[in-house]
Amino acid sequence: MAAKIAIWILGGMYVLAAFGVSFCFWDAFHEPEQSASTTIRNLILSWGAPFATGLAVWRSLIAQRQSEAAQKQAEIAHRGLLSDRYQRVVAMLGHDLDSMRIGGIHALVNIAREHPDEYRSEVVKLLSVYKLEEPQAKERIQATLDDALLTILGPKEGTKRLLEFDQIRLRNSMRK
Repeated sequence: MAAKIAIWILGGMYVLAAFGVSFCFWDAFHEPEQSASTTIRNLILSWGAPFATGLAVWRSLIAQRQSEAAQKQAEIAHRGLLSDRYQRVVAMLGHDLDSMRIGGIHALVNIAREHPDEYRSEVVKLLSVYKLEEPQAKERIQATLDDALLTILGPKEGTKRLLEFDQIRLRNSMRK
């Protein structure tokens, strides 16, 4: 609010200064062959141009702030949609149908590929836990999990991780 008042005060001072200088130097601005209205028009245009320029700069700054705010809102909305997508895909892993589980695994791989900084490690952890907790899952699902981990982690790290899972399974089966 104080900034608006300051802008109005400065604008008013500018207008008063413009009219004061114009009045004091009327003879210098007014040429005898021109009418008084032409001189007044020229004075208003010459004194109004800096004011209009300032107004245009101020408006562009406001537009830039609005654009930045809209960009932030779009980013927040995008993160929300991505989070919802991730939650729905995770829910697919617990579905009764194998096709839904496999679809969920593929969707998780896509999320990890599209957003590696945000979801890669989460997806790897989730698929790793799912693979260890579902050892009795059908071969098709286990193969899809293996492919998914190899795709996300790459051949070297993925193979290493899969060997670790096999060792854990062997230890668990020996305990029983």
